[in-house]
Amino acid sequence: MESKSEFLSHSMRWYGPRDYIKLETLKNHGIENIVSSLHHIPVGEIWTIDEIKNYRSLIEHSGLKWTVVESLPVHEDIKTQAKGFEKKIDDYKQSIENLASQNIRTITYNFMPVLDWLRTHHREPYQNKGFTLSFNRDHIVYFDLYHLRPHNSKKWYTEKEQEIAFHLNEKLSNKEKTRIVKSILQGLPGDSENFTMDSMLKLMEPYTSIDKKQLQEHLLYFLDQMIPVAQENEVNMVIHPDDPPFSVLGLPRIVGTENDLTEIFESNPSLSNGLCFCSGSLGSHHENDVLKIYSKHAHRIHFLHLRNVKKRKTYHFFETDIFEGDVKMKKLMQLIYNHYQTNSLKVPMRPDHGLLLHEESRLNVYPGYSLMGRLESLEELKHLENEIGST
Repeated sequence: MESKSEFLSHSMRWYGPRDYIKLETLKNHGIENIVSSLHHIPVGEIWTIDEIKNYRSLIEHSGLKWTVVESLPVHEDIKTQAKGFEKKIDDYKQSIENLASQNIRTITYNFMPVLDWLRTHHREPYQNKGFTLSFNRDHIVYFDLYHLRPHNSKKWYTEKEQEIAFHLNEKLSNKEKTRIVKSILQGLPGDSENFTMDSMLKLMEPYTSIDKKQLQEHLLYFLDQMIPVAQENEVNMVIHPDDPPFSVLGLPRIVGTENDLTEIFESNPSLSNGLCFCSGSLGSHHENDVLKIYSKHAHRIHFLHLRNVKKRKTYHFFETDIFEGDVKMKKLMQLIYNHYQTNSLKVPMRPDHGLLLHEESRLNVYPGYSLMGRLESLEELKHLENEIGST
């Protein structure tokens, strides 16, 4: 039963029938709302009304609701404005309209080139509880210089970075090198295949002539096309921050800082041009004040990802328990509550990622998406929510 002190709409991400976690299991653990995507449809193809209906029926048959799309992926041709990209723009508009026709009105997307969220270590030991995700940019540079583009990637890195990579290549064991390569090439949970060196290079090739400014222009063009359709259909388009929120492998990233977000929202001030506020993604950039960003954009935050991170140094971080990291989660939850008090609208929230607890460590679980780790995070967040909401 819902507590009167709760002011968030609790949800959990589910990766479809291939997910090792069953809908009935989520229902039995008190989950009511599902965040999901039509992972079986190739990126760029229209989400038809029949496909949306069938997927929604699958979820509703288990007594759950499909409330948020995460994600409606943006094809690389749109990001690079490759020849013929206008057709993919039109198809994306049609998918928005089809989702709205089925009363699904929060659509998450991102504009990260080639790579979605990325970590260099998927099972770093964490305290005595299990394992966590971490990111070490030195390992990214090493991967690029000694595996991906050994003959033509030096231009992306300083002499100091190249020196660090050289020493890593000398001292890392073969097992450690293999672990780094596998971590970086691993596909996302909804994908059926991992990257290969060749497939990654092929996807990266169009970006050799696209810098940050040009990619920003492409995003703003995309928004100029999509937001009027979203407004007309009472849909909130919510952009997910880049993760990590800085350049990797020389690829530009444009949704990582407060300044990036300000440019996006000032260019198209409609509230349908919204934000998926991910405390972990934003919290892993050394320049960001997460609480300030929330306060500034609260009126257009239509979806929340709550998790915590600890920065080791610039461009190096690992994920933590909800209360252990750099993000002041209690202060953030207070800001969320204050905004709820103003508009009385429950924003969908899900715990993002989660520790891999020892109890599940033997399972073939996609990094960050174990059941027990995410449920533990959700319970901690609900406890904090009730504490704040009842005072």
